[in-house]
Formats: sequence, structure tokens, C-alpha cells
Amino acid sequence: KFTLLTGVTKFGQMSVFSDLNQLEDISMSSDYDTLCGITKEEIFQYFDDDIHKMAEKFNVSYEDIIEKLRIQYDGYHFSEEIHGVYNPFSLLNVFKACKFSNYWFQTGTPSYLLKLLKRSNYDITSLEGMKLSADEFADYRAEIEKPIPMIYQSGYLTIKDYDPIMNEYMLGFPNEEVRSGFLRFIAPSYIPPISDTGFSANDFARDLYADNVEGFMKRFKSFVSSIDYELFDDKLKERYFQIIFYLVFSLAGAEVSSEVHTSDGRMDAVIKTPSKIYIFEFKLDKPAEEAMEQIELKHYPDRYLSDSRAIVKIGASFKSETRSLDKWVIC
Repeated sequence: KFTLLTGVTKFGQMSVFSDLNQLEDISMSSDYDTLCGITKEEIFQYFDDDIHKMAEKFNVSYEDIIEKLRIQYDGYHFSEEIHGVYNPFSLLNVFKACKFSNYWFQTGTPSYLLKLLKRSNYDITSLEGMKLSADEFADYRAEIEKPIPMIYQSGYLTIKDYDPIMNEYMLGFPNEEVRSGFLRFIAPSYIPPISDTGFSANDFARDLYADNVEGFMKRFKSFVSSIDYELFDDKLKERYFQIIFYLVFSLAGAEVSSEVHTSDGRMDAVIKTPSKIYIFEFKLDKPAEEAMEQIELKHYPDRYLSDSRAIVKIGASFKSETRSLDKWVIC
């Protein structure tokens, strides 16, 4: 009388399931959008003792543990109502081991999704903040031209916002466990492990948070020069260098956004630190000064006029012939 089917990929009324054509798809129903996760209220109700235990172990406050759990494991939304739930597998393992780790991502790696992204030459820097119409989003098929619905159904992206007027969903990584795990897994397809090249992700982070612009640009130039030419994808051209930039600074723990829209264009990259907002514009086989000129002409800093942080503008140029970062201008 009642059957509940679950799995990674949803399906509709396809001919192969002709005898089950009366199935109701509840995968995006607001009535059931907390069914497969743990809500914040349930954490307080059922895991209060465990939270106190972890706070005592790490010598931090109860509120600190709650915030760490939120950043690491919360953020899944399965309907336009944006009811948030935590990953139950990760959460239960955290309390069992009394230790933070990427538990869910360790259960398996998205090898199929990686192949799908590579074959479609998909720009991975646009995964965060991706917008899809409801029709596109509801597509259950795994196609090279449209890999995003499959990535969502696999749990690596979630609904971040919904526009009822445009009937459009905005997607993004649900939390830090998924974001860092996914990027670390996909990075070797574009760049060698940072440690293998003699560089440290912490070195990039230290330069960045010390506002040492020249330092992290020089370090980035050296890193790009150390990448084996076989990893370069000439089909992606300028976008490939953007991907390298995005991955390096994301793996260093920086808050990086790519292709940030303004009223007059799109910024190639933006990095935010507690004290600065760095706006980057990249050019391929063109002067760095031209990149800086575009930042000024397009009024990119105007997007952050209400932000109290200082704005630093950086125009950089790459050379396709040498596959390297050539020059940069800082203002």
C-alpha cells in the first residue's frame, strides 16, 4: 500500500516504469524537505549532551561547537522554502568520534561527476551561485551538456535561494565539508597537489591575510610556472588560468568568488578577507594595464561601496605561449 523509493538519481514517468506511472515525486516538496536530514531544533533536542562533551574536549564554548557544526555540516535545502538540515551521517559520526572530519565525503568520491565535468569542459568556478530555471533543475538525466542537475541530486550542490518571480533556483555548496572535499578531489585534474610543487596552501593564506599582495602574486606566479604542461587545457584558454586561481586560493581557505556580476559587467575573481576586498581582472596575451583599465571603466568597486573594507584592484596578464602569469598591476 505504501512504497518509498530513494537513491541518488530521481526518475519520472518513463516508459521503463510504465507500471509505476502514478508515483509522486516528493524530492522537492516542502512537506518533506526535512525528512532526510537533521534540523537545528533536533540537534538541541537530541544531542545536547554530546555538544557539551565536545565543548569540554576542545576547551571552547557550547556556542562555538554549534557554529562549527553549522559551517561544516548544515546548509542542505530541498525545496524553495529553504528549510535547512544537517547531514545526518556526518553529524552522527562527529558525536560518535567526538571529532570534526569530512565523514560524508570519505564514504565515496564523485568519480563519475568528475568525468562529466571534464567531458563537458564545465567551468567549475561557476558552481557556487549557479542559477537554473525550474525546468532545467528538474531534469533527471545525466548529460554532458547539463551536468548540474546530477551534481545537485548527488548532494554536492544544494538550493541556496529561490526567485518565485523568475521561477529560478540559485545553487551552491551546502557547507564546508562538501566544498573543501569536492574541490580537493577535482583539483588534481587541473593542478598538481600544492605540496608536490614545493608550495604550501598555508603560505598562500598567510600572505593573503597579512595583506601581502605582492607576496601572494609572486607565489602564485611561481606555482603556475611549476605546473606540468600536460595538465594545461588549451581549449579553456583564459578560463583555465581563472580555474587555477580559484582552486589555489580556495584550497588555501580563502573566500573566493568567480565571474561576479555587476551592473556593467563581470569581475573575473573577488577574494574577501576580514580587512580587504581584492578585485581581480585577468587578460590573456594582453597587457596587465588593460585589465586594470577594465576594472576602472566598468566601475567594479562600486558593488562594494557599502562595505567598510578597503578595496584593492589587481589587473593581471597571462601568456598562452609560456603558460605563465606574466605581469600584474596593483592599485
